[in-house]
Amino acid sequence: MLRSSFSREGEKEFWADRSRPRLVGDYLNRPKVIACAGSLEGRRALDAGCGSGYVARELFRNGAQVWGIDRDQEMICEAKRLMSAKNTSLVYQPGKIECLPYNDEFFDVAICVSVLPYNDVMVVDAFFEGIARVLKPGGRCVVSLAHPDMYHLAGSESAGEKSAWLRFSSHRISCEGTPMYTQEYFDIDGNSSVQEIYAHTEESLLISAHRTCLTHTASKAIEYPKVLTEQYPRWGSAWSYPAYLILEFEK
Repeated sequence: MLRSSFSREGEKEFWADRSRPRLVGDYLNRPKVIACAGSLEGRRALDAGCGSGYVARELFRNGAQVWGIDRDQEMICEAKRLMSAKNTSLVYQPGKIECLPYNDEFFDVAICVSVLPYNDVMVVDAFFEGIARVLKPGGRCVVSLAHPDMYHLAGSESAGEKSAWLRFSSHRISCEGTPMYTQEYFDIDGNSSVQEIYAHTEESLLISAHRTCLTHTASKAIEYPKVLTEQYPRWGSAWSYPAYLILEFEK
């Protein structure tokens, strides 16, 4: 995590490293999501869609007993590999966010970082139902996603440019009526991977959560700092609005 503030020139130098933009989530988005979880000391926390375990490890470092779940077995293996030592307070397992394998009222906190856009409406509905079941009364859920406008703007700005960090194309409508895009991600070596992404909005997620016993308590927007958008003009033109949304719920 980015634990200290930079001078303006120092921050420019930091982001000038070509490996940095792909880590924007680790340095700008995820720390703010984790901060929304509140006090974690001695609490049970769920990282739903944990990937290689970045958020889970940060939750653990902040005092929580953590369970991470992800449908990708390779990601779970990587998360386990990145553990400094075998620890019963940091548990990873393969599984689906729409079918959480935990007892009722088991967790104090549930975090889901940038995962829901990779799932359709039915999965999102099932996710919120499951979270409402596994959270203790008074428990907190924090969900984050990129602003849906990014898919329109980043797609038009970077179409056909292989140097792009993210490229969105193939806009269509899902059977549930949600706009869908093909997302192509380019790593620092120029390798790419393609995924389908759903442009869920704040309103649509609140509708899904409203069907459960979860209460929406806050919405927060993250705007990327000017130094970043100056360093990468494509980001400045595409992400001139709040680029990242965080939704908070309580049971």
